[in-house]
Amino acid sequence: TTLLMQAFPGLPFWFGSRLVMMTIPFIIISLLFYTRRLYPAETPRNPFYILLSLNALYPVIIMVSPSMVYTALFVPYLSAVGASCVFGCYVSIKAVMRRKKESLFFLSGMLVLTLGAVLDSLVYVSVLSVRYMLSGALFGFVLIQLILLSKRYSEVFQRTELLSADLQ
Repeated sequence: TTLLMQAFPGLPFWFGSRLVMMTIPFIIISLLFYTRRLYPAETPRNPFYILLSLNALYPVIIMVSPSMVYTALFVPYLSAVGASCVFGCYVSIKAVMRRKKESLFFLSGMLVLTLGAVLDSLVYVSVLSVRYMLSGALFGFVLIQLILLSKRYSEVFQRTELLSADLQ
C-alpha cells in the first residue's frame, strides 16, 4: 500500500493506483519545464518536445487502459524517465560549461535526482533489493533548488537596495 492509500483508506484501489502511477510522469514533465525555464538557450528544442510528448503519453495510457496494460508498460516507460534525467544532466552540464549562473547547483540537483531515479528503476525491476529512494532524491533536488532560488533572491534584494540607495 502507498501513503495515499493509508491516508485515504476508502479510496478505490483503481483510482489510487492510477493517481500514484501518474506522479512520476508529472514530476518529469515539471522537471523538463523547469530545466527549460532556467536554461532556455542550453535546452535543445526537439529533444525537449520528444521527451515531453513521451512523458505526457504515459498518463493518458494510465487513464484509458486497464491496470494490467499500464503496469506492463511501466518498465519500458522507465527508459523515457531515464532519457529525461540524462537530458536534464546534459542541459546542466552545458550550462556549467557556458558558466551560467548557479548551474553547478542545478547540476548537483540533477545528479541527485538521476541517481534516485536509477536506483528506483533497479529496485522496481528487482535488480536491487533496497527501499525506494526517489522520494529522498526528490527532496534533495528540491533542497538544492531552494538554495539556488534563495541565492538568486538574495542577489536581487541586494541589487534593489543598491538601486534604492542611488535614487536617494
